Amino acid sequence: NDTEKTADATDTTQVIEPVKEIFFVKLDTETKEAKTYFMANEATEYDEGPFYLTKSYEIEWPTQGNFDIVPLQEEIARVMFDKRTTSITDAAAKWLNSGQFNEMNFTKISQSNYPSEIDFGHEMSEIQTCHRITENMPLNVVGFATGGDTYLGGAHGMPFSSGIINFDCEQGHAISYGDVFKPDCDSKILSMLKKERKNSSDYDSSFGLPERIPKNDMTLLASGVKFAYSVYEIGCYAEGFVEIKLSYNQIQPYLTDYGKELFDR
Repeated sequence: NDTEKTADATDTTQVIEPVKEIFFVKLDTETKEAKTYFMANEATEYDEGPFYLTKSYEIEWPTQGNFDIVPLQEEIARVMFDKRTTSITDAAAKWLNSGQFNEMNFTKISQSNYPSEIDFGHEMSEIQTCHRITENMPLNVVGFATGGDTYLGGAHGMPFSSGIINFDCEQGHAISYGDVFKPDCDSKILSMLKKERKNSSDYDSSFGLPERIPKNDMTLLASGVKFAYSVYEIGCYAEGFVEIKLSYNQIQPYLTDYGKELFDR
């Protein structure tokens, strides 16, 4: 049936050409001077000597498609950097002028307001990524996963998600959870997520069951939908992001007209 429905359709997602961009920023934690910031197009090996606070970006930046690529570029920049722009260099540089460093999360160290109580006894780093989702999505829908990993010392870093972008190439806009699902069905969706998790072979009762719907970490698939939970939220660190899939048959009664149209393409 799916083959018959899409036989005469054009899949615009096949012509997207993403380019991997790498940006690298570091601060010399010995001098703690703002002038030691720099940015390059390629990641640079750490120098011998002083420890460094580093932040890098690896972004698959879409550059061409047979639809208007600008809204997709702007949506990726908005999710990753809270700034709409079609210049990925401009977006990657934004962190120098936003936020404030603390022990759990860093986006900037200010020369005039340096947190001297922080012990830079080890290297600290954050990598932020954006990559094309390669799973089979509905026709004319393209996905990008954004997130990264922060290391502040200890045995391992902490992976994080900035959100999943589901983009309708046919209509030219990002697809939200509310676009796909009816407004009164959250309890039904959450109940199904709990059931699927409890029946999973990886389920550990000590971590409990899902208590929320991760609406910003939803991936549309040709066969249904997938939700991703943060590390440690409902599973151990070794399990990483816990993904729970719901089939089209499970979610069909709760889809909006637009949601049904997406899966019927």
